[in-house]
Amino acid sequence: MEINFTNILFILIIFQLLFLGFFLFTQKKGKQLSNLLLGAFFLSICLNLLDVFLLISGVYFSYPAFVGWGSCMPLLFGPLLCLYTQSVVYKHFSFTLKKYAHFIPFTIFFFATEFYYLSLPGSARSGLLNSISSHHFTWPFAVGSFIIFIQFLVYIIYSLLPQSGSG
Repeated sequence: MEINFTNILFILIIFQLLFLGFFLFTQKKGKQLSNLLLGAFFLSICLNLLDVFLLISGVYFSYPAFVGWGSCMPLLFGPLLCLYTQSVVYKHFSFTLKKYAHFIPFTIFFFATEFYYLSLPGSARSGLLNSISSHHFTWPFAVGSFIIFIQFLVYIIYSLLPQSGSG
């Protein structure tokens, strides 16, 4: 791994997000559910950046079975930020079964992409890894990125709209 400004910046940001996430998880003061949601938001960003860092630093070429596990983390950004906002704004906010539905897209996308990638033969995996690391993205990758962007945009707008109670 080459030591350069970009790698140092990645490492610093990853450790700061990791530290902040764990700090929020251990806080006993204030709104604990809000702290947990914000901590999970920071940790999901941390894991996504770690995935990108491992790709650009070339670590994945030595361990190709681990490629892409963090690529679906952005699907958590919108729901976590939205639920965090609701937990801060509404006094009687609680996690209900309905709120867990916000994480269904992440769960489906995660398992679908991991199953697909791990079911590929080794040569296809290395070809996909080479194309991703050289920024030659296939159309499914572009469509997935577009869906993630739209999902985050929808959650940002949804977070700004007035909600009925804490439901």
